[in-house]
Amino acid sequence: MVIERQFYKASIGIMLEQPYFGHLLSDIAKVEDAGSTASLAIRYEEPVFVMRVNPDFWLRQVRNEQERMGHLFHQLLHLFFGHLFRATDFSDPFLFDVAADLQINAYIPPAWFWENALRLSDLPGFPLEPEQPVAHYYEQLGRLWADEGRQFPDAYARLMEWHAQRELLFESHGHWHRTDRQLREDKEMARWSAHSLIRIAGEAAGAQALTQLPAGMMLELEKDQAAGPEIHWRKLVRQFAQSSRSTYIKDTIHRPSKRYGTTPGVRVRRRQRLLVGVDTSGSVSREEQAAFFQEIRFLSRTGADITLSEFDADIQRTYPYRGQQPDFVVGGGSTNFLPLLEYANTSGPWDGVILFTDGFAPIPRIGIRPPLLWVITAQGLAPSTLMYQGLPGIKIKLAGSAGGTSR
Repeated sequence: MVIERQFYKASIGIMLEQPYFGHLLSDIAKVEDAGSTASLAIRYEEPVFVMRVNPDFWLRQVRNEQERMGHLFHQLLHLFFGHLFRATDFSDPFLFDVAADLQINAYIPPAWFWENALRLSDLPGFPLEPEQPVAHYYEQLGRLWADEGRQFPDAYARLMEWHAQRELLFESHGHWHRTDRQLREDKEMARWSAHSLIRIAGEAAGAQALTQLPAGMMLELEKDQAAGPEIHWRKLVRQFAQSSRSTYIKDTIHRPSKRYGTTPGVRVRRRQRLLVGVDTSGSVSREEQAAFFQEIRFLSRTGADITLSEFDADIQRTYPYRGQQPDFVVGGGSTNFLPLLEYANTSGPWDGVILFTDGFAPIPRIGIRPPLLWVITAQGLAPSTLMYQGLPGIKIKLAGSAGGTSR
């Protein structure tokens, strides 16, 4: 309870001083955990971000409320600037760790600093300006490292001190640098989830709070928004699924009612009931079907409750999705969308229907009750055709193996 109260007070302090980041913090779960971190670390744990805190660190080493605000703000900035996902793009983990901390700590109010926080001023005489991209700091630190102190001996000596203490200083960064295949897939999902959190926080905080952000942060937000219409097809699929979510209320004894201060309180949960049709006709290749199932796996990890329906000219089988690609699919004939869409209308209820297909079938003349999304393979119907344009609902056309889209 002590840690919970301290987290609450620090969160309120951040909300008052940094409204945008206060809203961002409110969407992140907080968990006491002595086993997975020695200090404080933010991690993606499907389908949410979690702030894990070691109780011993928090109670013994963090000295006051301002330092608590500083540590929480520090972790939020790592998330905001995408350091959790970008570390493996850089060859030297230590230099990236230093660059990441120097970049974000320049935004932390001096009164919030803790004893061993890294600051630009800790590298005397070395020319580093605040509010620069992490790649800039990484490149400059690489030059300092390679020069071995000939030009900036004091700064190099401090860098060597940080290197000797790297396991302590950057303990919370450890999971950034893993490169196994499963983690690469997790990072893709986490990156998308972080973008969603950042956007939602901006909407909740409002335009006035955004105008208070420093120029370097505004540039980061603009870079995210400047992605433009070329959005990864997976993101579009997930945005459709997110927009079709329904909500329900769940009692909880862990969170007091905000209005009355009593327990049990209530917590809003989001649930997605998706019907996902997979085209198993002879015109869809095994490679395309494998890509379909990979995306379905990602969708399930966001908390969606997915029912799969394999179809060609008719529905071949329908079953709950359990997180694994089936050993085989049933089909191989021609394609007809009507049986699946009729099933979508008469079963459920569904929050959304997603069809993975090449699109080569008669246009279904039927009204669809749930929201409908078509994911058309790269070799499937062209957007310029009357058949493509005649498909009811939202359509995404995959643009080759690179994963681009047209709509």
